[in-house]
Amino acid sequence: MWASGYLDGFRADAETQMEDTLAFGTMTRGGLDADGLETETFAASFTTPGKVTGRSGADLTIRTVEIGGVERPVISGGIHIPADRPELVPAGMFVRVEAIGPDSPAHLLGRVYKIDGESVKSYQTARRFDVVEV
Repeated sequence: MWASGYLDGFRADAETQMEDTLAFGTMTRGGLDADGLETETFAASFTTPGKVTGRSGADLTIRTVEIGGVERPVISGGIHIPADRPELVPAGMFVRVEAIGPDSPAHLLGRVYKIDGESVKSYQTARRFDVVEV
């Protein structure tokens, strides 16, 4: 198959854009802080290079999920990590932007997303996850 010979190069190109550091893990609700607000604790399972993308003009279908009584849009393919990462990433896992690369906007730092599912296709150059910002 002609494309398989090029796949390593396509993956390398995709990974050059993955300048952010993403932590995948769980979120646990804790007690209350001094202001009486509920606290949450993030426990990372693994970190990896990756990138965060937004909705594009081609995303005509908007799918939503309910989180905390609020309907939130799902960002298709919103998180990209290297294709060869072996970790299991189930729906419901959380991703936090731990560090940003020189080409990422500063306001991405610390953002948290909930995994809604993984997009899988042939000739995959990156693992892509559908996410909801929380």
